[in-house]
Amino acid sequence: MQTGSKAPAPAGRSAPEGRLLWAVLAYACVPLGLVLWADGPGVDWVWDLAMGLGAAAAAIVALLPVLSARWWAGAQGGSSLLRLMQRLHRDLAWLCAGFVLLHVLALLWLEPRTLDYLLLSAPGYLLAGLGALLLMLGLIVSSSARLKRRWPQGVWRRWHAAMSLGVVALGLWHLLGAGFYFAGLGAQAALLCLLGVPAVIALWWHFQPPMVTGRAPRETARGPRRGGALATVALLLAVLAACVWWAHALTSSPAADVPYPCPAGRCL
Repeated sequence: MQTGSKAPAPAGRSAPEGRLLWAVLAYACVPLGLVLWADGPGVDWVWDLAMGLGAAAAAIVALLPVLSARWWAGAQGGSSLLRLMQRLHRDLAWLCAGFVLLHVLALLWLEPRTLDYLLLSAPGYLLAGLGALLLMLGLIVSSSARLKRRWPQGVWRRWHAAMSLGVVALGLWHLLGAGFYFAGLGAQAALLCLLGVPAVIALWWHFQPPMVTGRAPRETARGPRRGGALATVALLLAVLAACVWWAHALTSSPAADVPYPCPAGRCL
């Protein structure tokens, strides 16, 4: 008769991870659903796709503060879940930065005069979007360099949290200021809650960490190392598919004869 601790069943190990991925996907799609619910107009298939990528990135960035293994270490969810959450937190940050870069590059390709939107003379909400992207890249670089430079954990964590809140605030300003896809009060209020509630929860958890049991999370099988990468790729493809479908749905009711926002001369 064999002794020792039993490895958890595969179904029990995979269920939390699957729920986590579905939750992130659903959150990324909520802004797209808000636009369809508000019966917002479309512009052009590729233009709308670029806007959808930006909106999905904003929703995922807002969710990142609560997708931290540090908050859930006392939840007894198993070390495999915590490893996946840590991996997703890092990979989703890169994914969001990539979505925002695609968002900017696609607009510049479709309408080169939107380069004016990257100048200091651009409206505040456009500069806010650029600032959110720069802060996001700063967060990723500083997180990668933290261990090499041996920054104090407490100091780095405070700066990381402050910069994260800055990204969410600037992204919200950008989305609400642009107003085209989120012009209605209902959609704007829902967007405010969507991006603001995770930030409030993260701030609350900073002072009241959730589900502290005083015990380390139970050990589970590590599983194949490529599992986290496959989860990220699956989520990437799912968000892309949702944005493609959303852009296709919007093009059934174009907003104007001139598809892009610079019908003549400069954009500003």
